[in-house]
Amino acid sequence: QMNPDQLSAAGRPEVSLPLAQLGEGMMLSRDIQTRRGILLVPAETTISRVLIERLVQHDQADPIIDSGHVWVAVTRGKAP
Repeated sequence: QMNPDQLSAAGRPEVSLPLAQLGEGMMLSRDIQTRRGILLVPAETTISRVLIERLVQHDQADPIIDSGHVWVAVTRGKAP
């Protein structure tokens, strides 16, 4: 089990996860952007299987900021 790294802008616990560890139903706590500044997915988006597949593909062509890691919200006091 992971411990939250810090609090999101909304004051909720969050952790940074590599794309390979994302799961359906998790919620993004920060926007996902590419290194070129393109917004791919806004914060507060619920992650789906299709979204994970698209992010992995996009990361190969135009890498995501934070070296392929994204920030997700921790709910009910538990890490994802």
